[in-house]
Amino acid sequence: MFFIFCVFFLVVKSQDELAEGEEMESDCDMEFDMPFCSGNGTPMQENSFLNTLKILLSFNDMKVVNKIDQSEYEVEELERGPTLYDDGYSGVFKGSQILEIPQNEQTPYFTYSMWLFFPRTSGAERPRSVCPIFQKGNEETHYPSLYYDQKHKQFIVYIDQTVTSENSGLVSVSRPLANQWIYVSLVSTSSKLKLYINGVLDNIKIFQAAPKPNDHPLYVGNTPWFKDYCSMMFLLDKFQYYTEEIKAYFIQAQAQFQLESASIHFGCISCNLEEATGACISGYHLCTKIEFYSGVYNVARQLGWMDYGDFVWTYQDAIRKNEKKKGLAVCCIDSF
Repeated sequence: MFFIFCVFFLVVKSQDELAEGEEMESDCDMEFDMPFCSGNGTPMQENSFLNTLKILLSFNDMKVVNKIDQSEYEVEELERGPTLYDDGYSGVFKGSQILEIPQNEQTPYFTYSMWLFFPRTSGAERPRSVCPIFQKGNEETHYPSLYYDQKHKQFIVYIDQTVTSENSGLVSVSRPLANQWIYVSLVSTSSKLKLYINGVLDNIKIFQAAPKPNDHPLYVGNTPWFKDYCSMMFLLDKFQYYTEEIKAYFIQAQAQFQLESASIHFGCISCNLEEATGACISGYHLCTKIEFYSGVYNVARQLGWMDYGDFVWTYQDAIRKNEKKKGLAVCCIDSF
């Protein structure tokens, strides 16, 4: 009997795992998180993380539908917009739209992923600059919440801690350009919180205490307490929630981004040569000029790491000990 195996992803060790000094040791030649089947369609490996997908929002119908359990939600004056690949509709949120999803207590391990599009605005004065994209909790607790700072063009993640009542989270390094689709993923374990932008690990926070869970609803688009203050407009598509930490290589595949998203990581901004060379984790180096202009430049521009004319450190600068400037450092993987 012949067996046909369909391989969906090449397993690449994520940069944050490499930073912890883990070694890629295994008795297997290949590893899978997706199921693979024999010629008659019989699964030969138990499906793991797809069973933990609890929410997948669709805006293709008149009501918002969770494709996992077919739950329907009515959202006042919610319009439908285009998607990245013209495969249906996205939801257009303008500030007054609130999608409320009842939820039970959340596990310490979770992943939220979504496509976002922020139209370029006129720069008019806004009642509130920092507005929610989603939040699980109420006015006092945030576990977790993803906000967007319209003034500084950065994402802000809030999460509560058990030791203190203060909200503690992280701010994105990336400042993505307007008028383009952005893939954002928020991944949590019991000890760390990771933010990915377009498949690239943007920022990471190590918890000093275990996250504080809550059993409040999940709000998408806006919250009742910010409805009169936030008028931020954005398009939302393929909002997903998993009760598991999704690995970096799957996030990169979902982002359908260029290869560079899997082979680079952010180093530092406005740093000197010593800081630039020290910013690359084990297995990475300052990108060479060839690497930088072969695709890394486009990623850095799209993620808002640099602007036209900004100085960028390269591998050649490290060799020549050019210490006269400050600039951006981007690190490229040594080899695959």
